[in-house]
Amino acid sequence: MGETLLADGFGEAVVISSPAERTWTTAGIVAGVLGSQAVREDRLFTHCGVEELFEAVVERVESPRLIVVGHNPTISLAASVFTAGVGPCAVSLRTGEAAVCSHNGSIEPGAGTLDGVLRLNAKD
Repeated sequence: MGETLLADGFGEAVVISSPAERTWTTAGIVAGVLGSQAVREDRLFTHCGVEELFEAVVERVESPRLIVVGHNPTISLAASVFTAGVGPCAVSLRTGEAAVCSHNGSIEPGAGTLDGVLRLNAKD
């Protein structure tokens, strides 16, 4: 996944992650491939809600590329709310998947675009 993100222009992305062991490890691997650093964000821990996730992202909106490593169902719901607005969940991520979203500087429901979903292992 890191190689795919690097090829897609995420080389200087800010990687924020839940402190949970598996997500923190994933964030470190992705950041290492990208040549960036992973930033521990305690608000993204397993009990995180969409509001906390949005707060963490808003604080880093100045970064043109941002990668958020978190937990389901919150991460799927947040990608859905960001790209489709409040309503039924329109994005369903499995373990090892990433939603690639873009924004125009506004981090609020319905303001983003879902550019695609990446799989950690494209053969799965």
